[in-house]
Amino acid sequence: MHSFAAVLATALTVSPILHIAARPADFQSFAFVSDLGVGEVLYSRKERSLGKRNDGNNSLLFDVLAIDPGWASSALLPRAGEMMVFDKRDDGASALKKRGEPFNCDVEEECIEDCKGIKFIFGDQIGSGSYGRVYKGRLNDGTDVAIKSGPRAILEPGAKAMKELEGNAHIPKLYSSCASPGPDYWVVMEYFGEDNIKKRLEAGLLKGQEIAEKAVMNDVLDGFSYMHGKGFAHTDIKDDNIMMVGDGSKIIDLDGATKENSLDKVEGLELNKSPEGKKGGSVDAKGNDVWALGLIHVQLITGLDQRTKAQQIYDKPGADSARVKHCESLFQDFTTKHCKLLADVFCPQGERIKVDKFKSELLTTTLLKDNDDCEENTRRSIDDDEYVVLAVYDEE
Repeated sequence: MHSFAAVLATALTVSPILHIAARPADFQSFAFVSDLGVGEVLYSRKERSLGKRNDGNNSLLFDVLAIDPGWASSALLPRAGEMMVFDKRDDGASALKKRGEPFNCDVEEECIEDCKGIKFIFGDQIGSGSYGRVYKGRLNDGTDVAIKSGPRAILEPGAKAMKELEGNAHIPKLYSSCASPGPDYWVVMEYFGEDNIKKRLEAGLLKGQEIAEKAVMNDVLDGFSYMHGKGFAHTDIKDDNIMMVGDGSKIIDLDGATKENSLDKVEGLELNKSPEGKKGGSVDAKGNDVWALGLIHVQLITGLDQRTKAQQIYDKPGADSARVKHCESLFQDFTTKHCKLLADVFCPQGERIKVDKFKSELLTTTLLKDNDDCEENTRRSIDDDEYVVLAVYDEE
C-alpha cells in the first residue's frame, strides 16, 4: 500500500508544481515568442522585463520572473538561483513566480483570469495528454476547479457535450469555456481531486473483492448508462478517464464524445478499442464503449490486464456457448453466469449487450466461485443506509 508521501513524491516527479504571479503592467504578451528557442535561459532585468542570457554567468537579481503565456518553467538551474529553463508550451497560462512562492490574487489582481465572466486563477499542472494540459485552479469565491488548456478544435466539443449532459452526478459541472488571451482554449470545470480508476487498479484495492468491485462498477456503469441514454458515446474510455470521489464515479475527457451511432474511425487509446474499433469502418460507437467498460471490470476484479483474454473470447468461433466455455477455461475462478455476461460483452458488436443490460446483469450475477455457495440472503444489494469499504489509505 502506498504511503501518502510516496504517492506525492511520484506525482511531483511527473508534474512539477507551477506557481502563478501577476503579469507586470509593462509586459507585452507574446512579445518574445518569435525570438525564443526551446531550452534557452531567460533572466529578468530590474525593470521587470525579459531578456536572454548572453553567457554562462549573466544573471541579475529579481523578484518576479514574468513569462509569456506560451512558456512555462520546467527546471531550475543550479547557478544564479533565480534563473529558469523554459520549454515552449502553447497554453495561455499566466506569468510564473519563482518556484516555491504562493500566489495571492487578492493582492495581485492582475493574475485573475476571466472566462466569460467566470474569474479564476491558475494553480499547479496536474495532468497532460493529447488534448493539452490540466491545471488545478481556484474561483474567486474559493472553489477549487480544474482548467483544461489546449486546442479549441479538441476541447470545445467536449465542453459542449458537458453542457448538454450537465445535471447528472457523474458528469463534471462546467463553469465556463472560452478562448484564452493566447492561442489556446480554456475549459473551467469541477475539480474532484486526483483519485481515479487507474490508481485503484494499480493498487489492486478491488482484486477479489466482489461486493466492493460490483459497487464501484455499478456506479461507473450508471454514469455511462446516463450518457448513452442521452445519445452520447464517449469513445475514449480508459482507467484514468473515470475519476473516483469516495465510491462515486465522475466521467471526464468528453472531448471525443459523439452522437454518431456509427463511426469510420474511433479516436482514443488503441489498447481499449473493440476489435471493430481497431479495424475501423462502421464501428458501433456505444458498443465500443461497452467493450472498454468490460475490460475495466475484468481488470478490477482480477487485478490484472486482461485485454489479451478478452480478445481470445471474442475470437472463439461458434455459438455464444463456445465463448462461455472458453471464458471458463481462461478464468477458472469465475462463475458460469459471470462468463455468460462476459461472453455478451467480448463478442462481435452486433451481438454485444447495451450498457443498461451490462449494469443490471452485473448486479444480479455472482462473479467468483468462492462466493457462489453463499446463502441466498447474504447475496443481496446494499441498502441505502449501508456502506461498503472501497479503499483504505495509509496516511503515514
